[in-house]
Amino acid sequence: MDFTENKLKEILTEQRVEFQHVVGIFKEDLESKINLIAEQYQEIKTTQKTHTEMIGSVREDVQIIKSDVQFLSLKSN
Repeated sequence: MDFTENKLKEILTEQRVEFQHVVGIFKEDLESKINLIAEQYQEIKTTQKTHTEMIGSVREDVQIIKSDVQFLSLKSN
């Protein structure tokens, strides 16, 4: 097969266009996956904050219960 300079340029142009198309698809896929991870990370942080607040509240309740138990045990003696 004989390649002229124009034929070679045409082939290379087609290859570049195809390559750019594939890279574009890869980029879109990667961006969507990164966005999904970012959303999941944000949800995890929100859940963690809620759990931290709940643990703090439970800790306060336990301190109150301990004080009440101490008071009741001293009162019964």
